[in-house]
Amino acid sequence: MVYNGRCKSSKVKTEKVEIVGKIKIPSKNIEEKGRIQWFIHSSLSELPVRDVTNEDGRGHKTEPHIEIEVENYLSECYQSNISGHLDSDEKYLFLVTRCLNKNMEEYGKNYFVGYMIKEEELHLRDEKGNEWKAVKGKTFIYPFNKALLYYEVYPTIYRLKKVDEKDTKKILNHFKHKHNILQDCIKEIIRLDEKNENDNKTCIVLRGGKCEYEKECLRWNYER
Repeated sequence: MVYNGRCKSSKVKTEKVEIVGKIKIPSKNIEEKGRIQWFIHSSLSELPVRDVTNEDGRGHKTEPHIEIEVENYLSECYQSNISGHLDSDEKYLFLVTRCLNKNMEEYGKNYFVGYMIKEEELHLRDEKGNEWKAVKGKTFIYPFNKALLYYEVYPTIYRLKKVDEKDTKKILNHFKHKHNILQDCIKEIIRLDEKNENDNKTCIVLRGGKCEYEKECLRWNYER
């Protein structure tokens, strides 16, 4: 299936997320392979962060929720892809996006900008009783000028794509020895969220809700 890099609209304003289950993923049960997870880039940023301010018109994006190193924490984005990843022996969730900042040389091109290592499966429930899953793990993000062009790995863009061991090695080798800018991206998300009204903040705490990860959240504890 050909995919243009876009994600479905996020309209749910969750005010409460309850963790109803956690499952640690034993490292012995996963292999050196993974799958792709797309997200929408913020056109207001030079960094590969999600569309916090809804510039793309598909919602104030909360995912990937890199502040706590989780994908699908406050909103379901390709939940079938996340569930499939959690049920598999794949180790990596590769983050892919299209650069939407028109002032950048990389504008309009698709990139692998980082990855998550699958370490924990979360079972979540909101205040309406909706339930879904999320993946949590060590997260690595890289700037566009250090990222890997999607077409250097695959000639066709797919919405869903499993990454075999050969391509996993190629992607990881590209990022080897490059600097992880996760902290910089957290700071950028904070800056962008300041433009949002309270009910559109991409942090549940700033919307007046409660988050079980607040004490460890990088948004509140990033290196200043």
